[in-house]
Parts: sequence; C-alpha cells; structure tokens
Amino acid sequence: MSVVPVSAEQSPQKAVIDRHGYLFGQKIAASMSPQFHQTIFNHLDWRWEQFRLDSADIPSFLKLLQDPKCFGSSVTMPNKVAIMEHLDEMTEECREVGACNTIYFRPETDA
Repeated sequence: MSVVPVSAEQSPQKAVIDRHGYLFGQKIAASMSPQFHQTIFNHLDWRWEQFRLDSADIPSFLKLLQDPKCFGSSVTMPNKVAIMEHLDEMTEECREVGACNTIYFRPETDA
C-alpha cells in the first residue's frame, strides 16, 4: 500500500486506479486498513485503493478530498475529533460518540 505526502496533488498510483481514498491519522504505518480494503476492492474487481496519509494537517487533507475520484477516508487519532467541525453532516452515532471514524460522500440529489 502507498503513503501519500500531504502536499501530493497526483501520485503515479492514482493514474492507474478508478477511485481512491485515504487512511488519515498519525502513526499509521502498521495499520492493516489499506490491506483490508484492498482485499475487498480486489474481490469486487474494483480498481480502487486506500492510501495512508500520516498527518494531522486537516486543511491539506480537505483539499485531497476534493478530488472527484476520492471516495472518502478512514480517520484515526488524533484526527477523529478535530475533523468533526469540517463535516457537512454526521450520523447520530458520530454525534453521540463525539468522534468520526469514516468520511464518505453521498450522491447529490434534487430535493
């Protein structure tokens, strides 16, 4: 699995995949999340990948999420609480726990 620098706008790996997401936190080098997700993506025959983003730089992370190919992110400490003020919506569980574990994008609908 790959580690993406916070300043990365486009990495070579992103050129060969259809969608990408992040594991956003600190001290995440040993996390099995990218391998776990890759197993699922491969089983579904999706050309998706989750990149490790070892950082607490929320403004740079939010810029990376704006890529139309980004499907979202897993969030680890210390970012689980700090990211909450930047979310458009939260589940009831997120509000009750006071921390965010997963960021995902809902398709826009005409309401």
